[in-house]
Amino acid sequence: MESISNGLLAEQDRQLELHAKIQLHSQKVAHRIQKNRPAATTRQYDSRQKEFIDFCTKEGFPDGQVVTEKKLVYFLDHYVINRPIRPSRYLRNRTDSQGAAVVQTLGLPSVKAYTSAIVDLWRFQQSLGTNPYPNPRGHLVGAMIKNHQFDETQRKRTQFTDRGFNTLQDGYTSENIRAIVRYCWAGWLSDQTRGRKPQAQEAYLRTTVDFLFGHNMLLRGEDRRHLELADLFTLRMDEGPTPCWPMILMKLNGKTNQFGRLEYMGVVRHKDPLLCTICHTAFYLFHRWEIMHEPVPQFYQRQQWYKFVLFKGSDSEHSFSYETQLKWINQVFQSIGLNSKKKTHSGRSSGARHAELQGVDENSIRRAGHWNQDSMSNCYLSELPRPFIRTLAGFKPTDQGNYYLPRAAIEPPETLVRALWPWIDQWLAWFSPSELNPVELSKLDLPPLPLLVQQGVEKCDQDDLAAQSFLKLLSSFRTVIIQDAVFLQQEFPGHSMWTHPLFQRSDFQSFSQQIIDLVRTSETPHEIKLRQTIPLVANRITTIGENLEHIIQLNHQQTQDSIRAIQSQMDQLFSGEVTFTARLTGSDEKPSTPGNTTSQSTEQNTAHTVVQSLQVTPNPIQDHPPGIHLPNEPSGSPPFYRMSRTIQTVRELWEEWHVGIHGNPSIQSLEDSYGCRWRSDNKERVFFSRRKVIIDWIQARVSKGILLADAIDEIELMRRNSQRTLYQLQALLKKEAHLKNQFQMDLSYDPARIKGKTILITGGASGFGAAFGARWASCGANVILGDINASGEEFAARIRQETNNQNVHFIQLDVTSWTSQVNFFRESLKLSPHGGIDVVVANAGINDGQESRVFENPKVDYLHSPSPPAPSFKTLDVNITGVMYTVHLALFFLPKNPGSMPCQKESVTSESGRDRHILLLGSVASLHPLVTQAAYTVSKHGVLGLFRCLRVTAPVSAGVRVNLICPYYTDTPFMQAPVRALLAGVPLGKIEDVVEAASYLVADSACIGRSLVTGPKLKLDESTGELKTPFDTQSGDTAEERAVWECCLHDMDPADIFTRRMLTVVNAAVQARGWTGWVYDMAGALTWPVPRWWNSR
Repeated sequence: MESISNGLLAEQDRQLELHAKIQLHSQKVAHRIQKNRPAATTRQYDSRQKEFIDFCTKEGFPDGQVVTEKKLVYFLDHYVINRPIRPSRYLRNRTDSQGAAVVQTLGLPSVKAYTSAIVDLWRFQQSLGTNPYPNPRGHLVGAMIKNHQFDETQRKRTQFTDRGFNTLQDGYTSENIRAIVRYCWAGWLSDQTRGRKPQAQEAYLRTTVDFLFGHNMLLRGEDRRHLELADLFTLRMDEGPTPCWPMILMKLNGKTNQFGRLEYMGVVRHKDPLLCTICHTAFYLFHRWEIMHEPVPQFYQRQQWYKFVLFKGSDSEHSFSYETQLKWINQVFQSIGLNSKKKTHSGRSSGARHAELQGVDENSIRRAGHWNQDSMSNCYLSELPRPFIRTLAGFKPTDQGNYYLPRAAIEPPETLVRALWPWIDQWLAWFSPSELNPVELSKLDLPPLPLLVQQGVEKCDQDDLAAQSFLKLLSSFRTVIIQDAVFLQQEFPGHSMWTHPLFQRSDFQSFSQQIIDLVRTSETPHEIKLRQTIPLVANRITTIGENLEHIIQLNHQQTQDSIRAIQSQMDQLFSGEVTFTARLTGSDEKPSTPGNTTSQSTEQNTAHTVVQSLQVTPNPIQDHPPGIHLPNEPSGSPPFYRMSRTIQTVRELWEEWHVGIHGNPSIQSLEDSYGCRWRSDNKERVFFSRRKVIIDWIQARVSKGILLADAIDEIELMRRNSQRTLYQLQALLKKEAHLKNQFQMDLSYDPARIKGKTILITGGASGFGAAFGARWASCGANVILGDINASGEEFAARIRQETNNQNVHFIQLDVTSWTSQVNFFRESLKLSPHGGIDVVVANAGINDGQESRVFENPKVDYLHSPSPPAPSFKTLDVNITGVMYTVHLALFFLPKNPGSMPCQKESVTSESGRDRHILLLGSVASLHPLVTQAAYTVSKHGVLGLFRCLRVTAPVSAGVRVNLICPYYTDTPFMQAPVRALLAGVPLGKIEDVVEAASYLVADSACIGRSLVTGPKLKLDESTGELKTPFDTQSGDTAEERAVWECCLHDMDPADIFTRRMLTVVNAAVQARGWTGWVYDMAGALTWPVPRWWNSR
């Protein structure tokens, strides 16, 4: 027993000793983990944990400093929440209107930081085995933080805290980046005298690189401060015609990922050298080593250069401090007028936001910033986030293989490259001893070996991969410096760096001129154009393939249904379920066809006709398709069929109507066999009538020569673009049919619908434009007149006085000047009360009769004249170029109208939505040629062609409605004396009718694609279809006089017949050639630049 007891005691002692060892090692590991935390985390946690420990000591808790949830709640409630913010040199107290200080308390981020610090202390106590309690971040703490968040929101409103803080507004733009770089390169000239010293210039350049590292690599301020030269390297990337040597860095310091893997980030050369991180890094090192004559690294041993920092502070081995980094960022932001709460961390947020706005996917941005990545991204993926890197270099994220820099198209002379940092080639040769013989190796111009290496105590690190990669990076920097110096010299000619002998060499001057000439005349290489075209072609091929697959499946289904139907009829015939009789009758007899009878006639000149009468006896055992319920009634009674309610597309509806779905008969077959009797339910009859509107529309298009597939695709595209269901689509088609068939012109409108609209009128100082402006100003519109005639200012003032409408303005405008038109639209936005544009009237136009006469009767001797002048086409410049400028700008500004919606057939008032409207001014010359007025006729025909294009595309692409007015000869100042003499005795149109027609189109937002012709009042004789003037009418004539007519009521069908016939011929040719012809043509289209490029070599 005693031996057993001694054994148990020994085992117990051994277990106690083992437990003590485990506890001791756990405590050592816990202390080591806490010691190796990032410096920023330690700095943030230690002070807050000390406050909690002091709080526990002061309160005298029995369990001392042990963290529990209730202690944490007590600590946060009494010592953290509502604590005033301590003022500092960077954060001062706000003051109210009387100058009294406004007490600002800790915000939600500070409360969360305290909570995280105390939870970290709890984890440490758990690791030491001194805390048995659960995680203190329990339900009570979470509810307390949420309640404080609500209180903080109210506090911010009460204390008028800056609402732009930590929002999308708190950052900088691309123009701010350029301003920052320019200041850092040229600011030392305008700052204090001490700023002109070379040491200060180095600080300016260092700030440039520091800022660009944060923006383009999403690096934290701490990560940037601790970067060392050994963290930088390069690898060749295949990105396009320009050699791509990115600058890649390894993040060894700061917050590395939780999977124990190094984090990488990189940049490539930017399109613009002013924004290029690699360029500024190279010049920063150039200034340190060439201007400041700082000792360059030696690479014999790692300890000689591994401690060299990128951002130098007091010396090469000590980085600048956080205070210095913050000071320079503040100075730069202040100098360019940038107000941002974020300083050293600003690049991380703004860089990610910039990439998102350029279309970079979220996963690439997460990988670039190392935010919440999964184990696959951290442990298995080694490639850099290339879409992000391309975007921050000025390219599109999807531009793989399109990396091209014109300034890098010419390599600098080798002698010029080797003149810069020649020691790079010496060190690279030393790292490759196998490529040199001993004599060549001994001739290398390198510093002497370290003393301990000479004594044999230590060895050289000739296999240092980091040194070799860094030297390759520096070698690429040499080319970057020489190429980009050409453009930076032009941008900052006063910088002292250009006095270096390298930039005074003759070969550099000649190279500089070559690269400037190349950039001026450079074009995008053909291989890049080809790569940009291939994705579009691939998408088109995919779409065609999907459509073909759908058509093949549909045809296969139809074929299978037909085979099954024939097989069923054959089975019924052979089983005796179907009887038929053949009867010979005379040609004048009418055979009876009881039941289900089909007849087949012979040639018309035969005397007899064979009629087959098929009487079908239903089989009671037959399984009927779903949806068909055959009652047990005599043959010929209609079945009950319920149309599908799950169909969503027009193609599916057409298939149900003419083919049948799910084995059911088609709707057309039911109609042909039973008429309306199969629709016994009232709901089914209504549903059928609604769907029939769509089918009738398709058949109407087919009857006009449109292919069936094209008609179906056309209405399906209309449904998709308008995001309508089939029910909504039939309502739309029904309403459009009603509008198209409405011949009577009702131009009544509500002037209140014009009130509040911002209307731009070109040529608004006289003629139609002046009449439009006066009328719409009287309705309460915001009218902005543009005209080349400066007297428009007096006209606008007169309108303001007559209408008591102060929102009438004039801006001098030359419609033939692009700059003038852009300024007109921009200034109009400023004058608009709601900051947008509702209507643009392209009214400006001229008719120079002398110009057309000279054109048709050339008087210049073009054969012998040494310098014959070109004919003048000012009419075309104003009437076509000016209109195209106006419409182009309108298509940009109208969709951006605040509160506006895409146009729709339902009329929308100003209270429920703004407008998007382009009103074009044509002429009778748009529809009929005017003899001896060639230039004017051409220009107005062009306006009509523009209208016919935009009336279809603009509502779909931009939601903009486009209408046209074509006035007949109208009594305006625009009409010249010869024209008045020519039209003597002819009734003229009145300007009032033109104004009313235009007002109708402006007021009614449901007017889309309308074209109105105005002229003298005429009467229509409905019996003869002739038009009569008021002088031709007789007494008792009750026909209504009209001065406005619809000229494109039926979508210009007569004018489109040729186009449709051409499309039919082309489609037939395509079908005849088949896929082989298409592939041949596509291959030729894709490869046509290659022979031209080869011949031009």
